[in-house]
Amino acid sequence: MPAEFGIIYQAIFRSSLMDQPVEIRYVWDCMLVLSGSTPFVRMGPRAIAHETHLPLDLVQTALRVFLSPDPESTTRDHEGRRLELIEEGNERAGYRILNKEIWKSRSAEDRKIARRSADTARKRIKRAAAKESPETDLDKSRKRFERTRVSELRRVAYAQKMQGDKE
Repeated sequence: MPAEFGIIYQAIFRSSLMDQPVEIRYVWDCMLVLSGSTPFVRMGPRAIAHETHLPLDLVQTALRVFLSPDPESTTRDHEGRRLELIEEGNERAGYRILNKEIWKSRSAEDRKIARRSADTARKRIKRAAAKESPETDLDKSRKRFERTRVSELRRVAYAQKMQGDKE
């Protein structure tokens, strides 16, 4: 299984999730990691507890909180619920993180911005380094020698060609 991670935005600090005990918030962080790049956690409470090394009763309590409406939620969709139960046939197949797609699209935009910012910073550092370490006299001499050597080789080749044309 490839290593996965979950992105947590600063906006979470302004969400009603912060009104929950730290253990409940930790289960939420685990759910984000367990979902990977998808909005799905295809595990039941017992498997989540096992995977995260948390007590089953804590995981069940957290899941009830995430499945319940939250009138204080900053996300009005789904009455503020964070999860929905996935059922396939008569079986519970896991959970879907309801606003994962919204945050995932923001994440893609953020990566573009971060990449542009990193490219700009890299160029700025490169320019500053070029200003700080100008070409040394030795570098200039080497380049001059290389240009002279190339010119000399061209002259010799031209002279040989001209001599061959005369014969």
